[in-house]
Amino acid sequence: MTGIEALFAVAPMLSTAAGATTLAGSVGFADALIGGGSIISAIGQRQTGEAQQAALDASARQTELNAQAALDRNVQAAGQERAAGQRAFLSERRRGRLVRAGLIARAGASGADVNSPDIIRLSSDIESETDYHALTALYESEDRAQALEDQGRVGLFNAQTTGAMRRYRGRSMNRQGNFAAFSTIAGTANQFLERYA
Repeated sequence: MTGIEALFAVAPMLSTAAGATTLAGSVGFADALIGGGSIISAIGQRQTGEAQQAALDASARQTELNAQAALDRNVQAAGQERAAGQRAFLSERRRGRLVRAGLIARAGASGADVNSPDIIRLSSDIESETDYHALTALYESEDRAQALEDQGRVGLFNAQTTGAMRRYRGRSMNRQGNFAAFSTIAGTANQFLERYA
């Protein structure tokens, strides 16, 4: 049993008429009221510290849960960005194949040799341009996806940091409440010692 807990052990004695009468008979009624008031005040100070710690702990938990939910949403949005990039990649590739096929079909319909160096060079240029656009779409979607995931991770890190600070502050408030309670009881005890010693 800590010193604070020992001091709070006398509080139930004040809640009964016999305990209050015994206390009042030994030190005087006014002193009993002062002592009882000090104990009640100390209990209130201790409970206030505990309540502040509980509130700050709950706030920290909620902040972290909100940030985790935001990260989960961002991860899902990042997956959608990647899927959109893959669709754009495939669409660009399909468009490039159609353009190349059109070039070869028009060249063949005009009577030109489809294996001529000019047609092969144009076909190769179309393929290079298609690859460039397809890969650019893929890169841009991946870049957006990573930005969303990074944003969520940074938000979670900030929430965890804020949560840790709130928990620390809560523990500090609890310690302050205990210290204030102890100071109240010690101050009253000091008054009694000065008066009766």
